[in-house]
Amino acid sequence: MRVMIVARLRRIAPMHLLAAEAARADGHEVMVFGTDIDDSVTQRVASDAGLPEGNWYRNKAGKRLWREARRFRPDCIIIWGSNWSLPPSALEQIKRRIGSTIALIEGNCRLLEPFQAETLSHCDLFFTNEPYLLPLLEMHMGKENVHYFHPGASHTVYCPAELPEEEKRFYGSEISFLGALHHPNRVEFFDSFGNKPRLKVWGFNGKSIGECWQPHVVDTLQKIKIFRASTINLDLRPERLISGISSRVFEVLLCGCFPLAEYRTGLDWHFRVGEEIEVFHNVDEAREKAEYYLEHEEERETMIRKGRERVLSEWTHTKTMRHLLGIIEQHASRLSNV
Repeated sequence: MRVMIVARLRRIAPMHLLAAEAARADGHEVMVFGTDIDDSVTQRVASDAGLPEGNWYRNKAGKRLWREARRFRPDCIIIWGSNWSLPPSALEQIKRRIGSTIALIEGNCRLLEPFQAETLSHCDLFFTNEPYLLPLLEMHMGKENVHYFHPGASHTVYCPAELPEEEKRFYGSEISFLGALHHPNRVEFFDSFGNKPRLKVWGFNGKSIGECWQPHVVDTLQKIKIFRASTINLDLRPERLISGISSRVFEVLLCGCFPLAEYRTGLDWHFRVGEEIEVFHNVDEAREKAEYYLEHEEERETMIRKGRERVLSEWTHTKTMRHLLGIIEQHASRLSNV
């Protein structure tokens, strides 16, 4: 199958690239299309033309997508991690003139702006990692066209390995957190968590966190080193997720490390909570469980082993992309038999 993955490359982690590699390894021909346009150019041209910046950006991205789709002739187009910039007219043109199946992976709950809501009617399939969205979207798109999907993580990138002593000292801590700190719930959490001498917090906008904040830009390789060098890796819910989960817990477990995750119902869709992953419901419970698992290495290692086995069996990019593309192929086959 010829697959085009559409993403705003500068705004998300390289998960879409790793997923594309997994699809290629399964025999699919994959093209990754970035909707990014230089912001300074966007602002200047939109201003000169007297147009709202967002409208100009979307029109430009839509025209570029049409040109690439006409050349590549994809069987399906997967809009990865929300529709940040494609106008409905571009998707309709591609469906009408090329016949591509359009699938939207909604990972940021960005369905509120008018053009994003309008785009839904031009999509054939809808995937989300937010369980609470499923019944809402099923009413709009039909139950057979709405599916739960989480990409998981790459087992070839996130894997166990021993770090040199120098890197252990730099990245290491008993408790760590990695993520953006502009979410008020995260700032409030660390204000109350305590344990600052045992804690390192990695992420931008962290000045208010205090001395445990590590003011370093972190890439994927450094992220993996932080996981490996930390005894406990905290996972806090970003505000954009209600019941869904990020990929952090999958990444940490694949590295052979211990995640302590803020509970949301989406965790129950992936793990046996309390056996394959440990959770907390508030900052006091997080502090108590962190202290407990720091002192109980055998229990910690047992849970890591069980959680990692679960991810390897069900939630690697290889498994999840095979499932996703299987649904898309079934949809196309169903339509061809109508």
